[in-house]
Amino acid sequence: MRFIFVLLMVPALILGQEFYPGFLSSVTDPICYSTSSELSFEALPSGGSNSAYSYQWQISWNQSNWFDIINATSTTHTTDILYEDVYYRVLVTYEDVTLTTNTIPVWVLPQLDSGVLLKPGAFCDTDEVVLELDPDGAEWWWGGFLGFSYQWQQNTVQGPIFQSMWDSQKTDGKGWFDVGEDLASYSSYLLAGFYYFRCIVTSPYGCGTVYTNTIMVDVQDCSSGRIGKVVEAEKSTLVKFNILGALSNQESLTITIYNNGQISKTKKNSDHN
Repeated sequence: MRFIFVLLMVPALILGQEFYPGFLSSVTDPICYSTSSELSFEALPSGGSNSAYSYQWQISWNQSNWFDIINATSTTHTTDILYEDVYYRVLVTYEDVTLTTNTIPVWVLPQLDSGVLLKPGAFCDTDEVVLELDPDGAEWWWGGFLGFSYQWQQNTVQGPIFQSMWDSQKTDGKGWFDVGEDLASYSSYLLAGFYYFRCIVTSPYGCGTVYTNTIMVDVQDCSSGRIGKVVEAEKSTLVKFNILGALSNQESLTITIYNNGQISKTKKNSDHN
């Protein structure tokens, strides 16, 4: 009886599944942070009537839990704006039988971050002024390298009034002109005075352009000898924030940005248990 039952069931299974659910096109390159991607079939379903297929796109963040995407019921799909890696597949139904396509990942590059341009100490007019930057994000995670493009800029404003420079960080700020080379550092010899610098960092993979903060560089006249200690100019706080959050049961790391371009950090351990 068992042998006869198996023979009776096999033809039914073959008839119910004798169609090919199709194959999704791979997204070969990662996409930029906060962008979307166009998904489609590389090979459409076959074995049945084309007009009889129905489609349901699904999304997953771990390839274990899958969720239907609302109104995603055609052979193509435009993803939402993505901020992290995700996976997609399609449920293809034909004559009450549903089969699953292959799964395709969409890799999302990290957000482009210019990094913080730290304000150096005072220089003598005989010193080489060196500024350095360490951006990250918008990079390949596998076998790749950072290849950002850099454009250093200096402002025509000279003087110790840093507060007026804060709004000049914007792309429409006035008085900026290009200096230096396409490098992660800038160096130059400058006459005594106050100078303002920033850097424009561009992603190597078309993931946009970001501007660093603006810093003030103090170059002093050392013709009478080097100054043993530079007296810090009067400063006020522009912004202060805790990058570790505000929960009482964790450490805090407070970053303070002053109007003279200096940045300080204070780390505290919580007294709560």
